[in-house]
Amino acid sequence: MRVCRALRVALLLLLAVQAIACGAQEVTLDAARRAYERTDYAEAIAILDAAAAREPNNGEIQLLLTKAHIGVEQFNAAEKSGERAVAIDPKNSEYHNWLGQAYGGKADHSSLFTAYTLARKTRREFEIAVQLDERNFDAAQHLVEYDCTAPPFVGGGEEKAQPQIQKLLLLDTSQGHYAAGNCRRLKKDFAAADAEFIKALESHPKSLENIEEIAGYFANRGSAERVLAAADAAYVAAALHRVCTDDRLRTTLTASGRLRAAELAGGAPAATIVDAVAGVVTR
Repeated sequence: MRVCRALRVALLLLLAVQAIACGAQEVTLDAARRAYERTDYAEAIAILDAAAAREPNNGEIQLLLTKAHIGVEQFNAAEKSGERAVAIDPKNSEYHNWLGQAYGGKADHSSLFTAYTLARKTRREFEIAVQLDERNFDAAQHLVEYDCTAPPFVGGGEEKAQPQIQKLLLLDTSQGHYAAGNCRRLKKDFAAADAEFIKALESHPKSLENIEEIAGYFANRGSAERVLAAADAAYVAAALHRVCTDDRLRTTLTASGRLRAAELAGGAPAATIVDAVAGVVTR
């Protein structure tokens, strides 16, 4: 009986230690995430480096390290963290997405020969991310953007982007129109980009990041009315992100968005009212 009791006590102590360790992990990651979100990348990296030394097989730590290193354009370090994350969990779509971004950032700051190899690796990671999770819209948008800008000798080509755009239109109409608009923007076909971005805003977008990008685009185009439409969409999307199901509240937020954007705009150029959308995104 005493042996059984001792085993039970030992088991309880072990579980308590594990619970404390898990709690400490969460606190560490939360602190790193807060630092990252306020763009204090140096602090986030310091926290995460210490955490990674304790937990070398924690993919979430490596993912956040990848993001933080990209934030300060330390692309060699971002590449190493991203590759570690993928090695830990090769089936994680988001790990591949961010490794692709690390490769892409490094390619932009490399010699021509090195950039050629990195560019192909960049596309491959985005492609794997989408294959693993077709609803990883961030990775899908990166893949479309790559194909619309990169030449065929590094695996790009607009003809490759079109099937992905069509797939996005089926999965999420707004994401599809955003991808199509972004592709036309990159090709400097601004009339077609305008039309696609308008459709993206009219298709009940859920991505605040896409809305902010569209707002910036129309601000640069000098279209205050369409930036206001983006502010409307941002307020509705913000309400949906808060799991808001009250239509009256959504209507109020939309109206408030227009008023707030109009107040910020005043008689100033359209670019100044992008703050109306950015303010919603950071709320």
